[in-house]
Amino acid sequence: APDLFADTFESALLEVEVSDVAGQPLAGVSVGLGTGAPVLTAADGTASLTVGAGATQVVRFTRAGYTDQFKPLYFEGRLRRAFLRAQMMPRATAQVVGNIEAGAVVGGPDGAVLSLPPNALVGPGGAPVTGTVTIGMTPVDVSGAELGAFPGRFAGYAAGGALVPIVSAGTVEYLITQGGAPLQLAPGVSATLDLPVYPPLNQDGAPVAAGQVIPLWFLDETSGLWRQEGQAGVLASAASPTGFVARGTVSHLSWWNLDHVPEIGFLRVRGFAPPGYAIASN
Repeated sequence: APDLFADTFESALLEVEVSDVAGQPLAGVSVGLGTGAPVLTAADGTASLTVGAGATQVVRFTRAGYTDQFKPLYFEGRLRRAFLRAQMMPRATAQVVGNIEAGAVVGGPDGAVLSLPPNALVGPGGAPVTGTVTIGMTPVDVSGAELGAFPGRFAGYAAGGALVPIVSAGTVEYLITQGGAPLQLAPGVSATLDLPVYPPLNQDGAPVAAGQVIPLWFLDETSGLWRQEGQAGVLASAASPTGFVARGTVSHLSWWNLDHVPEIGFLRVRGFAPPGYAIASN
């Protein structure tokens, strides 16, 4: 056990609380950290595990039927406990698509679309994929109660390499599997994505309009941060709640996100945690 009277601790007890987007506790969530054995949340959605000090680590939350969640955590070693809340999103109903080697255009909830050219997919070992696959697209409405299920931090690396805060206009998990194994785009192959645009207004208060461009980002699961890769053009879509989606071209399948870099200042605040606790947040 850590020395209660030490100036710093080599490890701490990380206490997590996991719920769905309605705020209900989620039992049976696998909570993993690094290479250590994961733990499962109890009926009240809570679990605890040991976290080491001195480096940013990513806590990964997985449960069948839900999108994976990723939360970066940095523990300085000054306190014995850390507390982390996470929300998870139920995956949308996936679609079974045959003869995938011929290509496919598949629509999902809220106007999400995945367009694959012929011979687009490879399996975990790199072999070309043919036959029947399962395609899932799960959007997260960042303008409402689903915001808590946004994966990772609201921060990422812009095209120039700078770490910046981000403001999401909509994010979608694109997942294709065959026999339960995740598939990827073949090297040199691109897919086209449509992502729902959820906020009806831009940051400056002007209405979202067809023809504007929004930077496109993907989630780096190893860091819990986003990375800008390309951009998406806004176009009209009757399937989107706001009437708009943004279309972009990508080289791999993952969480993809429409993000603006906000113009912000900084406000210094001071908060207090109970004795012996650190607060970890997104």
